[in-house]
Amino acid sequence: MEEPWQTNKAYLKGFKRFVLEKAPATGLMPRYGLTYDDISTGEERDYWIAGSSLKVIDLQTNEVLAERIGYMMDWAQGSRVGGRAPWLMAADTACPAFASRHGFVAQRGQTLRFVEKVLKPSTY
Repeated sequence: MEEPWQTNKAYLKGFKRFVLEKAPATGLMPRYGLTYDDISTGEERDYWIAGSSLKVIDLQTNEVLAERIGYMMDWAQGSRVGGRAPWLMAADTACPAFASRHGFVAQRGQTLRFVEKVLKPSTY
């Protein structure tokens, strides 16, 4: 984590920036991978529609084992009236739904639920 405010007074005191450090994996390589792609077009985003693709991939064969395509939209078209957070509110319109309950909290764990439907541990 960087704290640029300590060396550059253009930043507010306390500002922190998270830095991702990439490094090749060592040891055993994973068998499966997961990709996320934004499949929204500019025109869809203009109307507050977002789409994404989530794929589970066999890294040894490059086979796509499963793909989840989902969309959501903000019915208020980005309005922030009353302190609305448009994309958080859009979670209520997700198709397929994130979970049986609505709202942003339902988004948590949706990737894990999808992967666990696809990958089953072997019993040997």
